[in-house]
Amino acid sequence: MTISREQIASTIQSYYQAWGTGDPQQVAAFFTADCVFEDLAFAARFEGHAGVRQFVEITFAGVPDFSITPTAVVVDEGQAAAAWTMTGTHAGDLPGLPATSKPFTVRASSIIELQDDRIRRIVDYWSPLDFMRQVGLAK
Repeated sequence: MTISREQIASTIQSYYQAWGTGDPQQVAAFFTADCVFEDLAFAARFEGHAGVRQFVEITFAGVPDFSITPTAVVVDEGQAAAAWTMTGTHAGDLPGLPATSKPFTVRASSIIELQDDRIRRIVDYWSPLDFMRQVGLAK
């Protein structure tokens, strides 16, 4: 099935909205069964729906009020690039990053590959140093 650029843009917008629910299952529903999710800031790779759910669970365990606001989405046939801002409070431990209870706002981007109307691969890029400075774990 081939989907239009408008449908791709709508899928990406809905995907980011799903993050606002904090529900790992809702986020994972946007992915193919054999998907790959990479967070390059943490050098983390997650595969399949179980991996996506695990990533969402880790995120919300460390940042219960985690939020994503897309600022730009550019689409082409079967692929997209997105710029977005993540905000929240580092209220819980993240891998290697003990909780600080401090807020943060960090800009990020994603390169997204789709298969039909599902995300097959996503690679997120953002500055962990910017995050660590804002939450008091780096100078």
